[in-house]
Amino acid sequence: MTNKESFTKALKWIQLAKETAKGDTEYLLVGSKTDLEAERQVKHEEAAEFAKTHGLNYVEISVKQRIGLGEVLGDLVPRAIKVHEKRASEEKTA
Repeated sequence: MTNKESFTKALKWIQLAKETAKGDTEYLLVGSKTDLEAERQVKHEEAAEFAKTHGLNYVEISVKQRIGLGEVLGDLVPRAIKVHEKRASEEKTA
């Protein structure tokens, strides 16, 4: 959230990931350093809209203040398990 340049590169990273990853790969946009509000360069609304436009879930975190970390795990882990189970099932039927 404190580095606009990094945020603007996110689209390039997402496109690269989608080109190289399997089709059922899950993505999560994470805005970090929310504890540095005075240094914020990317507004929550801007990042959330970006995520929505590109079909991503979005969460903001502060590792320093331990905020949002549970959300990240709560979002990623169930989706990762679902993808793993789907792939395992497909391998059994192949």
